[in-house]
Amino acid sequence: MVITVFLTPFAIVFKISFSEVVIASPPIKDVFDWTGGWLPTINTTLENYEYLVDDDLYIKSYGNSLRLAAIATIACLLIGFPMAYAIARAQKTTRNILLLLVILPFWTSFLLRVYAWIGIINRQGVLNNILIWLGVIDEPLRLMYTEFAVFLGITYSYLPFMILPLYANLE
Repeated sequence: MVITVFLTPFAIVFKISFSEVVIASPPIKDVFDWTGGWLPTINTTLENYEYLVDDDLYIKSYGNSLRLAAIATIACLLIGFPMAYAIARAQKTTRNILLLLVILPFWTSFLLRVYAWIGIINRQGVLNNILIWLGVIDEPLRLMYTEFAVFLGITYSYLPFMILPLYANLE
């Protein structure tokens, strides 16, 4: 049952990927046409896959996504492994507190935590205000809507998922 619920969306998207695009509702032709009699006519095309390979936008987007994921994974590993190692080697009483600090963000809504980062890295956000107050910068940095913001968000979001399995393995 669970496998069916999980695989059904993939099967639908796979079927749509071989369908012809038409201007109608729904915007695709049916893959199987039963108007011919006992056996259905199969209407499939590879144009969608040809378009995917021919257009550089999709290839560049896919490559950029892979690069972004690789860098975020390395960042999570570089930050998460020392933290997991420190937690695994800490005394039992301290270890429980450190694990609680790793798990604590899960008690708050994911969306709320991401919106908090907007308040931190915005042009008038906390980070820019502190840096200006300290005299490190003269004008606010543009951090929002950059690759840095994406790396920061992904790393922050997935860091506990790196720390906890590493900790369990080290323990």
